[in-house]
Amino acid sequence: MHADDDLAELIRAADPARTPADAGTRAHVVRDRIVAREGGAGRRRTRSLVLVAAAAAGVLAISLTTPWLGGGEGAHALTPPPLDYAPVSDSAVDVVAEATAELEDADVVVAEPVRAVDALGWYLDISYGEGDVVVAARAPERTSLVWEPDLSGRSTVIAARSTWDDDAVDAPEPGTVLSDIVFAPGEFTTPVVDPPAADAASLLAALADYGLPETYTAADLMTTAEGLLQQWTLSDTQEAVLLDLLADADDVVVEGEAADREGRPVIGLSAATPTHEVTWLVSRDTGRIVGAESALLDDLDTIPAGSIISYTLWGIES
Repeated sequence: MHADDDLAELIRAADPARTPADAGTRAHVVRDRIVAREGGAGRRRTRSLVLVAAAAAGVLAISLTTPWLGGGEGAHALTPPPLDYAPVSDSAVDVVAEATAELEDADVVVAEPVRAVDALGWYLDISYGEGDVVVAARAPERTSLVWEPDLSGRSTVIAARSTWDDDAVDAPEPGTVLSDIVFAPGEFTTPVVDPPAADAASLLAALADYGLPETYTAADLMTTAEGLLQQWTLSDTQEAVLLDLLADADDVVVEGEAADREGRPVIGLSAATPTHEVTWLVSRDTGRIVGAESALLDDLDTIPAGSIISYTLWGIES
């Protein structure tokens, strides 16, 4: 794969709301600024995780937000541990069939799609300076987004508690408001303003607007759908259709059963891109997609293969 394609893949792993085209454009701008800059002073941070290809130095780096970053001697001390999966004999088709049956038969969790999302997320922070990759970490963040058909809305981000290595991060107090943005009518940006119908053709059309290619892999579908799930809370029926689309792909791996980072019973479905593995966490209780994680497939300088580089959890109780 071309280096620019690798760049876009890892950007999307940490910021799935971006389309591939937009990610590439933004990445080139940031890359050019980094390469043109001497040393690491005045390091620029952006809210979204941006992977920078420093071509002259042959180094990949990631730059993220937030000034309260803690260091550590090893990358594993700064990243959450992988989930502990117990193997199951079910195929991906079996897992999806069980989930869709749960969505159809159990009490309705979400009856209609909603222009609102509440999510708990964490993203690895790596930066480029003085020719080296510098690793840092931050506490998870709770994001609440509500928007309207006129593209007005509000996005609030608050600090959340770290659940794996509190000493590694000099983080703000949980509950601290990190960002509170109000969108006037017309200011919120989304490729899909109206809710798609709960059928495969409509969901595929919506996902195409988020950047899904006409010929796609399971990883393409999962990564693109995460962008939609960053802006929409889908109905139970829509999530069943989305899972059926995933089951139709032939490169999905069943990771097994686990407790997610909030202790909820889930089963993991994963697929690999050239740079990272993306995993969906499907609730054993409701059948809904309640989490998404990305992990490196190969070492990235000081970050060993298998390290979690991002996760997002949905449906968290307050």
